[in-house]
Amino acid sequence: SIIFYFVLLGSFLAAAGALTFFNDLASSLTARRVGGQAKASVVASGFVAMISGSAVANVVMTGTVTIPMMKKAGFPNYYAGAVEAVASSGGQLAPPVMGAAAFIMAMYTGIQYRDICLSAAIPAFLFYLSIYIAVHNEAIKQKIKPLAAIQLPKLKDSLTKFYYLIPIGILVYLILGYYPPALCAFYSLLAVVAIGFIKKTERLNLSRIVEAIKKNATSIAPVSCACAVAGIVVGVLTMTGLGLIISSAIIDLSGGDKLIILLFTALTSIILGMGLPTSACYIILAVLVAPALVKVGFPVIAAHLFVFYFGIISAITPPVALAAYAAAGLANSDPSKTGFYAVKIGIAKFLVPFIFCYNPGLVGVGGVGEMISAIFFAIVCIFALQFLVSDYALAKNGLIESILFCLEIPLLIIPNPTLKFVGLSLFLISMAISYVKRRRDFR
Repeated sequence: SIIFYFVLLGSFLAAAGALTFFNDLASSLTARRVGGQAKASVVASGFVAMISGSAVANVVMTGTVTIPMMKKAGFPNYYAGAVEAVASSGGQLAPPVMGAAAFIMAMYTGIQYRDICLSAAIPAFLFYLSIYIAVHNEAIKQKIKPLAAIQLPKLKDSLTKFYYLIPIGILVYLILGYYPPALCAFYSLLAVVAIGFIKKTERLNLSRIVEAIKKNATSIAPVSCACAVAGIVVGVLTMTGLGLIISSAIIDLSGGDKLIILLFTALTSIILGMGLPTSACYIILAVLVAPALVKVGFPVIAAHLFVFYFGIISAITPPVALAAYAAAGLANSDPSKTGFYAVKIGIAKFLVPFIFCYNPGLVGVGGVGEMISAIFFAIVCIFALQFLVSDYALAKNGLIESILFCLEIPLLIIPNPTLKFVGLSLFLISMAISYVKRRRDFR
């Protein structure tokens, strides 16, 4: 029932014309910058995905606008499709909906829904930051220029439709106030309906309301079926004790080593999550593999977010890669190539779970100082990761910079202050080398 209200909220926002507003706002904020067309796609898809929570649905909704815009700017078609796929898949990680998994996670962990959202917020931000860095570097390498101001919607014109932010503001306020999730979505839905009737253009008339309700029904049906089937599977696993057997097997095979346990759990989650809807995927993984991580000492929220991240990663990773293949269809690109670049752009999805398991301050476990430290070093780690993968920092990487970036990443993750500062020092050295190269290239 909770999922129903949130899916209905997304359907009504779309019917009221909010998607156009989010696209225009994202374009006016980012498209004048280097790689702005792709950055606009990241921001717009992030906005929409926060409510829709479905990677494929989000690709279809926003990709029809953002992919042609990126191709027109000069990005290769496969790259445009990959950016849209990765940005859209982030909606499953970003509060408040998280592909309906946030509500189920609250039930399985006993953690308040609000606290689930707060814990998931920073890792989701790191993921989108990583995509932003990736498209920025690609635009520089491809020498893609920003759009002329005359081609873009003006920020002041976009902000005239600020009322679309009111329902989201109400939703966030009520969630932070520990109101029941269904009530939060219901009041936000009332705000959408009120705005839809009051505004002068694109009024929310009867036909649009009926269309939104139909869309909600078609969206909620697969989720309901998936949850029902997953519930049966979980019941069987619980009655037979298979969940405990798998968790114990993971611990035994790893010899108790935390890193090996994380690697085994990640691999198991990827395999079990292939092709499954988000909610069903999480339910199965929460019973089968998350207990292994909790048993060896990882915080409950970190363990459940870890299996969730790797369970839904198949949206962009071949051979499943449903979001990447949907984007490839819109971009008229090779599906396999689009999937490969989606993995490259979204590489942080593989790393962020390891970061917050070793640094639980990232998911709100611990004091304020621990949280600030974890966020700072995680951001540096994300920059190092994307500079390594894109082979570009302030200039094209040489062998020395690439080696340094490789060394920095694990040092910045390991929960040891001395090693973290060594990693930070190496990062500053690699950036200094890159800066000198850039100055030399401009002479």
